[in-house]
Amino acid sequence: MGTAAGVADALPSLNRDADVWVGNFPGLGSVQIHPDGSVEVAAAERPDDDRDTVDQREHALRYGWGEPLSFARRGFRQAHGAAVGPIEGDTCMLLLGDPHDVAIVLIELVRLDWAVLGDRPTPLKWDGQLLTAHPRSAPIVASKRRATKAELDGTRLRGDTDAMALDLPRVDEPRRVTAVVSMQMRKPDEDVFTPLSGHERFETAAGLFMRGALWPDVDNAEAEGEAAASAIMADHLALSRLPAARLRFDSATKDDDVAAMLAWWHTVVGSS
Repeated sequence: MGTAAGVADALPSLNRDADVWVGNFPGLGSVQIHPDGSVEVAAAERPDDDRDTVDQREHALRYGWGEPLSFARRGFRQAHGAAVGPIEGDTCMLLLGDPHDVAIVLIELVRLDWAVLGDRPTPLKWDGQLLTAHPRSAPIVASKRRATKAELDGTRLRGDTDAMALDLPRVDEPRRVTAVVSMQMRKPDEDVFTPLSGHERFETAAGLFMRGALWPDVDNAEAEGEAAASAIMADHLALSRLPAARLRFDSATKDDDVAAMLAWWHTVVGSS
């Protein structure tokens, strides 16, 4: 019984029912999210070891939990993807997929004079029929191997991981989302780039928003029962109007593969 209680006590917890939201993450620390979205972080105190420092734990809490929960508290929806757009302009694209795959394409776009609003999750808001992505202050993360291969500078995030915070150009103003592209490494005989329509496009839209702890703070009447189902369906229908595509790339041909995606994206922006 004592062992079971100890395991239960070690589980993370999040209380969104109080005036101040509180998240506890054993071994890491806690976060508090105030009604105005401000964040307080308290890193766990523990003996020095080779895993991380107090500053690194505070960093992980603030950007891994505090910032996303703050956006949820302020009514933002959040997407399972990174947002990136040309350095000049007011548009951006959402990149969906495994973080390793997204990092490869994101780095390639940065080489082509694009800049990053933020890594996943991306905070979003509807402005009428337009979906707007908002920038994050959290670092852009990639493995040390990927950073080295791309000849990019980075800062190690934790002692027990090879994840690096990359120094990449950033966008600090909200931008209009003009397209959504899901991506993965290509297998033999697969097409490189496929614009999506019909059911595939709706399926992409249905999986875009994060739910659970990061669902926006809304009136309970909207968050339960038939009202919730109706709101979610309305989101899916609106999202399915966004141009969507699938990129299957290979590291050896990523320049040409990304070029195919950008050729499509320019037609999308030109028609919007």
